[in-house]
Amino acid sequence: MRAVRRWSTMPRELVQLTSPFRRTPTDPRTERLRSEVAELNEFFAKHTLAHPTIKHIGWVRKFHLADHPDFKWNKGGRLYSYPPGANVNYQNVDEDTRLQMKIDEVPVVEIDISSSYLSIFYAWNDHQLDTEQDAYRDILGPTDIDRLVAKFWINASFGNSALLSKWSKPLKQDLQDKLVKKGMAPSAFDPKRYPMKMIKEKALQQHPLLERWGGKIRGRVRDYGDLMFTESEVVIGTMLVLKREHRVPSMPVHDSLIVPHTKRKLAEQLLKDQFRRKTGVVPRLDVSSPWDF
Repeated sequence: MRAVRRWSTMPRELVQLTSPFRRTPTDPRTERLRSEVAELNEFFAKHTLAHPTIKHIGWVRKFHLADHPDFKWNKGGRLYSYPPGANVNYQNVDEDTRLQMKIDEVPVVEIDISSSYLSIFYAWNDHQLDTEQDAYRDILGPTDIDRLVAKFWINASFGNSALLSKWSKPLKQDLQDKLVKKGMAPSAFDPKRYPMKMIKEKALQQHPLLERWGGKIRGRVRDYGDLMFTESEVVIGTMLVLKREHRVPSMPVHDSLIVPHTKRKLAEQLLKDQFRRKTGVVPRLDVSSPWDF
């Protein structure tokens, strides 16, 4: 019964400080942030979500690195779904499982901001990432595992203070976990085949701007929290416009947005508009659906 009660209620604080934990203060900024999360929660509660195992009762918005000298509610900021269980939380299951959901009895699509962090990083450096090309394809080779390793290295480097140069045990495990989620065998990754020196050289050949990571960009050193915040502002901004101007429910999965398939075109355009508004560039979007619409 305790588990049921825990999963049936939301935490009192809708805007949380983590990594490290801090008590959320009350001021005009946090009141606005709380109000936006509450608005989205109240709106989605008026709609139905259908799936055999997935549950959703609301979101909280979590910010990170509150002890950082540059912190001004500008690091992290993603929406996290409740309840938090591994098999019941739509953000923690694989994409195929999510795409079996229905909102108000309507099948959904998932719209992904392709190469989200890389696109934001390019924008910070006053460049537009090529939206006609897959940013990770052919960096290391033509196979899916080549692409996944290249993507993993770039995003893991964004999570580090500098470009990665050595495989650690946790990094290997993280990559193997991603392989499993993609339906691949963990053994498909052989660190000897993908030495980091080689990955770095080839990634920089295709994306030389990455050499700037770890240095000052627009006057200060950026980190993963800055990337995540910009991404979260794009996604949440899109959700609020969908709700306020179009009465359309949506569900975020960090760098993607789930909407009823009938609202796909609208959501795509609003995501592009919000990304341009927050970064100055236009992203490439990828749409996933198990249905033939």
